[in-house]
Parts: sequence; C-alpha cells; structure tokens
Amino acid sequence: MKIKINLNACLKTGQCYYTFPEWVSRGEDDGPNPTKDEIPDEQLEDLNELIACCPVGAIRLAKSEPKEK
Repeated sequence: MKIKINLNACLKTGQCYYTFPEWVSRGEDDGPNPTKDEIPDEQLEDLNELIACCPVGAIRLAKSEPKEK
C-alpha cells in the first residue's frame, strides 16, 4: 500500500508531518510528502491514525501497482 495525499484539498496545517514524521515529511511549500514508497501490511492498522489526523480527509491509502519482473 501507498500513502496518497490530495494536495488540492490539503490545508497545510502540518498535523500529519508533525504527528507522524516517520510517514510524512514537510515539503518546501509546507505541503506534506509521503516518506515511504511502500507501507508494509503489518503497519496498515497504524496508518488509520495518520488518516484520521487530517482535518479535511486529504490522506488515503492506495494499492501499489504490481512491480514488473
């Protein structure tokens, strides 16, 4: 799974990167950037807290695209 952030909806409050710096960093424009390309399945339950911390619901999880062999 991957963290996806709708930057058009984001208010740039910083709630996500202040609370969960292991998953989201602060970008040059103060917008959030996911720090990991892939989230292990065992951490998915913990990411519900990250999703819930966004005041406008701009954070979601998306399935990763299969890697080519």
